[in-house]
Amino acid sequence: KEINGIKVIIKEVGVVEAFSFTHRMRPVRPGFSTMNYRRKGAGTISGFVTDTRHPENGRVILSNNHVFALRIGYSKAQELSGIPVGHIGDAILQPGGYDLGINPDDKIGTLLRYVPIQSHDPDDNDPEIPLIYRVGPSKVDCALAKIDPGIEINDDTFCDSPFSPFRYNGWTDPIIGTFVKKAGRSTECTENYILATDVRVTVSYGSYGTYLFIDQFIIAGTDYKPFGWSGDSGSLIVHSDYNYATGLLFAGNIYGVVWANTIEHVQKAIGISFGQKYEAPAPQPSHKIMTWISCSPACI
Repeated sequence: KEINGIKVIIKEVGVVEAFSFTHRMRPVRPGFSTMNYRRKGAGTISGFVTDTRHPENGRVILSNNHVFALRIGYSKAQELSGIPVGHIGDAILQPGGYDLGINPDDKIGTLLRYVPIQSHDPDDNDPEIPLIYRVGPSKVDCALAKIDPGIEINDDTFCDSPFSPFRYNGWTDPIIGTFVKKAGRSTECTENYILATDVRVTVSYGSYGTYLFIDQFIIAGTDYKPFGWSGDSGSLIVHSDYNYATGLLFAGNIYGVVWANTIEHVQKAIGISFGQKYEAPAPQPSHKIMTWISCSPACI
């Protein structure tokens, strides 16, 4: 066909939608939707890390226990009552089932290892997980997946606003006032300040129960956009200026306030490495004043 003397080819392409982090992404990238196939939900891929406990595994995928493993509290009793409970070797999907991911078409890996959340089941007594992380108040909500053969990965996030794509570069400790950012399935690319560290918080996991966490830190969103929301669980929190991995997002409330595990505890608990530790410069005083409303968090 010709239009004004110019040859053109007309093809029907259907509805064109803005790209979002809920879509299927290959190569697989941090920040996109994921979930254990047993639950029709969605969380976020943290990123790809070195398995220091079993180097033969090479690089593995990190996210939350309640995204990859579903091993929270009394797993055997939960499973008998019909609540989804994960098992080693389970299929990990991208995107998650809530975002129409299906097994095996969207399978990217298998559940490799997890840190149980206050479990009393014998199956969860993995001697490779330090006892301090298996009993008493929890410090982490994390799990690993082994990448399937043939699945390609890309360490860069897919952010373009309010900051450019990034990948983590080593790690650091959370410091009050530090500006941090993340890429997540629901709120995508956001940034704000760390408001508090060394936090004790009771977190609701819905039908899985409520559990006490210690040594966490808090980040709040702005008045027009939350830092995190339901589906952002598993997002890797990094230093805004230096891209140092700082925390693992796992819980939040209705005001977009989020709670995160420190990356030091995550590494020690599950046996991974983000590379070299760096001491980030002390944050500069800011003219910004941010307020947030206290509300009991839930896993998101």
